[in-house]
Amino acid sequence: MATGQDWNRLDWDRLASYVVRYRRLAGYSTPKALSDATGKELSYKTILRVEGAKQPVNRDTLAIIETYLHWKPGSAVAILRGGEPQLEDDVSAEAESAATRREILAMTPDERAATHRKIREILGPEEAEKWRQRVVDLISTADEEPLSSPQQTGREVG
Repeated sequence: MATGQDWNRLDWDRLASYVVRYRRLAGYSTPKALSDATGKELSYKTILRVEGAKQPVNRDTLAIIETYLHWKPGSAVAILRGGEPQLEDDVSAEAESAATRREILAMTPDERAATHRKIREILGPEEAEKWRQRVVDLISTADEEPLSSPQQTGREVG
């Protein structure tokens, strides 16, 4: 169990990025919306502290965040240590796919291309192609007009 200085050395920036992403996936568009949903459990200021990785928070705060982001207990600490959150059993893959689809559709073509380039740089061409295909599959099931393929535009989609 991390305590004291060890607690301060965990990857709070990493947790911040996960909290922002999963807050949006959970339907809370802003930190204020999440704060309002928690009633008095989490203040707006505390959520900003977490999302800004300004300073570590205690385990009780992390437990509240886990509840509202539909993570199983211990997920926040797992993220701080380089792992992934475990989703509650009642959070379906379809709900996450729908939220991801909305995020992708909200991106400009340039943002999608830049994201694909970054994925390609980090994961390599073969894995990047798998992700690009997943993105194409996700957005092709959207209600909005499907995006064109890279072959049609001469640009990367992803």
